[in-house]
Amino acid sequence: HYTCKDGNIFSSVGECQETCSECVEVDRDELFLSTSNGLKRVDLSNNTVSMVSSRVCRNLEIFEESLFCMDRGIYKINILTGENKFERILTDQNLRSFEVCGHYLWINLIDRARLFDLNSGQSWYYNRNDGIQGSEIYSIGCDDEWVWFLDSEGMSMYNWRKYHAQ
Repeated sequence: HYTCKDGNIFSSVGECQETCSECVEVDRDELFLSTSNGLKRVDLSNNTVSMVSSRVCRNLEIFEESLFCMDRGIYKINILTGENKFERILTDQNLRSFEVCGHYLWINLIDRARLFDLNSGQSWYYNRNDGIQGSEIYSIGCDDEWVWFLDSEGMSMYNWRKYHAQ
């Protein structure tokens, strides 16, 4: 993250340079924990713990200034502003887990996967007809070019960036 002398915080150096002549990179020394009592933020520089929300998350992912949380749906919260209000991204009764890859979410829906574009709201679904080997997906992982599915029949890989541009 980057900041100007006035204290405004930006997620990219380009965004900061549009506003300020001099930008400084800021390291955030924080840890987020999901407990049975809710979501907590630990400031590792001074060992303080603060409550973010009473929401209990089963899956946490951070991308840029957003923390994504799975709790009967996928929600996000801006971790830079200090606001404790979650925004619902989507809900699905078969939601098992998710991974953030840039501005996309790969979502495990047990018998299929959903690719969700956070910018446009557009979705694509993938299942056995698209090359996922098994009828039940246990885990999804991804990087900038590839997504992999660990399922009831083994593991499948898909070069998703070939078909979904940044």
